[in-house]
Amino acid sequence: MFKKGTYFKIVKIVPVGKTTRLLTQSGYYIAGNKSFIKAYR
Repeated sequence: MFKKGTYFKIVKIVPVGKTTRLLTQSGYYIAGNKSFIKAYR
């Protein structure tokens, strides 16, 4: 688990069935659910 407000650099978007996972630069997969994440540039 990661604390709310943790920032990740996403290197790849991976489709898994009907959902999406985001691969971080550190090698973690996190949920692509928009209610859990926000995009920053």
